[in-house]
Amino acid sequence: MGNYYNSHSKLMDHQNIKRDDYYKANVTWWENGGYGGTTDDEVMVGDKGGEEDGEEGLAFLDKLLFMDDGMQTRLAVDVGAGFGRVTKLILLKRYQEIRLV
Repeated sequence: MGNYYNSHSKLMDHQNIKRDDYYKANVTWWENGGYGGTTDDEVMVGDKGGEEDGEEGLAFLDKLLFMDDGMQTRLAVDVGAGFGRVTKLILLKRYQEIRLV
């Protein structure tokens, strides 16, 4: 599921190759009125597989927490929070308090 990259530079290389396509798709989307859903699921554009992504993200976080048993789980910051999928599916399951930025 999804794309995997061995390094950040590989991800950036892929994004740079596809950059014009991504920008064209974004412009087209907004020119066609954007998207306004009435439910959480409708608002999450392209969210097929969101639950599976959440499970993978939670497993990744659990590995990090296991590696550093002193890591605090009182407060998390979701920087770049959109609709809140990461907070809902991952952070709320492990942290006492989450700040959305």
